[in-house]
Amino acid sequence: MRQYAIKRVALFIPTVLLLTIIVFTLMSIIPGDTALAILSDGEGAYTQKELDDLRHKLGTDRPIAVQYVDWIGGALKGDFGDSTWFKAPVMTELKTRLPRTLELAVLAIALAVVLSVPLGILSAIRPDS
Repeated sequence: MRQYAIKRVALFIPTVLLLTIIVFTLMSIIPGDTALAILSDGEGAYTQKELDDLRHKLGTDRPIAVQYVDWIGGALKGDFGDSTWFKAPVMTELKTRLPRTLELAVLAIALAVVLSVPLGILSAIRPDS
């Protein structure tokens, strides 16, 4: 049993690493430029220098591998960066939304159990009906 648990934990790390690579790659190849979206959000007038400066600030002017290493390094430290939409740290946004999310998850599980247990008992009592 102990070897099974060790094997599962050992497989967890490459699985999470592969998942982060897939997510980061997908987010990198979708069409659109974050810097353009930010700059054109207002009046729409910006210079090439402003665009280059914002890309440098966001880090999107660097190679994908460097961006990934910085992203995963920040995530391991608990620094998820700033939200482009809310203009606040992502961790702050997560902390404010986590209690409601947990409440919804617990209520959904409770509702599923309340409905599924009686239905399971009923189907066990009346097989083939």
